[in-house]
Amino acid sequence: MEKITIKGEGVNQMKLQRNLFDKMYAALCRFAASEATVNVAVGAMLMDLSEYVMYPRSNKETETIQKNPRNKYQIGVISGINIFVDPMMQWNDTRVLAEGIEITIDIDPSMIV
Repeated sequence: MEKITIKGEGVNQMKLQRNLFDKMYAALCRFAASEATVNVAVGAMLMDLSEYVMYPRSNKETETIQKNPRNKYQIGVISGINIFVDPMMQWNDTRVLAEGIEITIDIDPSMIV
């Protein structure tokens, strides 16, 4: 598994989020990742981007999530990559996990959400 650390650059929150996403997306594309798992903070950051499309969840899926609150669940798709949240990842665990790659976003989560 390859481990990568990225740092965001930007003069405001939106530019910072955009820069982080561009770097993250480039790394995920190199590994042809079709899905990524993040914590709640990184998931919220991705939701701010214009490419983000919310995952339409059925009532049955919602019930399953409520019955199994420790399991990861899909929140959306961004630029063709399915985004999952792992509710057991801590707030300050800013890793992006995909098959073959682990990207660490080197930033305080409060700076991106």
